[in-house]
Amino acid sequence: MMNDEPATDQPPAVSTSGEKSPSSVIGPQDGVLWQGRQWAVTDFGLERLGGGQSVPTDRLFEDISVYSWIRRMGDRPDVDLDDFTTAFMVALVLHGFVTNLPGAKVLEDFEKAERKRARSA
Repeated sequence: MMNDEPATDQPPAVSTSGEKSPSSVIGPQDGVLWQGRQWAVTDFGLERLGGGQSVPTDRLFEDISVYSWIRRMGDRPDVDLDDFTTAFMVALVLHGFVTNLPGAKVLEDFEKAERKRARSA
């Protein structure tokens, strides 16, 4: 089932990531595995620095072949798309999804999101 809704402020009720939940403000003590300019990969999944948006680990690979998180976030002008794409790829690697995702698909989605963003500007 395709879900075009943006990342949520709250995790879904049932998550395979256990008892973890997104941090309201991400700090070094909050299970940060990697941190970029705007996004961080955490034990929870993928979180926007300062809070407000998150993608739980169990949703990272959701609709990857139809409308990936890269394309969803490309629809949001407040998202640093370069940083999100990097964080997304790091999250896939660190949370064990990398074997399921061809690099060409990531590049294709990034280019589509960039073209759409350029048309909207």
